[in-house]
Amino acid sequence: MKNDTKHPWWYYKYFNQIFSYNRNYKEEIEIILSIRNIEGLSIIEIGAGTGNHTKFILDNKPEKLFLFDNDKESIKILKNKFSEYKNIGFYVSDGFNYSNKIDSEIELVISTFSIIQQVSNFDEFYMRCTSILKFLSNKGLFIF
Repeated sequence: MKNDTKHPWWYYKYFNQIFSYNRNYKEEIEIILSIRNIEGLSIIEIGAGTGNHTKFILDNKPEKLFLFDNDKESIKILKNKFSEYKNIGFYVSDGFNYSNKIDSEIELVISTFSIIQQVSNFDEFYMRCTSILKFLSNKGLFIF
């Protein structure tokens, strides 16, 4: 049987314990809100994981929210957790080359883990940042 996930079986069971240590996801979104109101915006969240930031983003009523994670199991968790929302798109992708997937003008890109966690050198970091900037609207904001 082919494994469609990027992580071992226990990763999802313990995800919150692993990544929530000394983290306040609500406060992190509140920091973003102190910079920009997100109500009515089209937003991309790269590296959405299990949706710890997502629920606080949704509380602030974006027009559209596009969730990217390069792990199929994370996307399954996100779809299950946020199935009642009609303004969400779910994508198995690293989120850095998504021009063919989005039909909205993107006004905000949020990448709290993926932009730094999964790169091995500055050139790769630079490539990811510039790929994001190509798809943002003129007044769009990229927060990582």
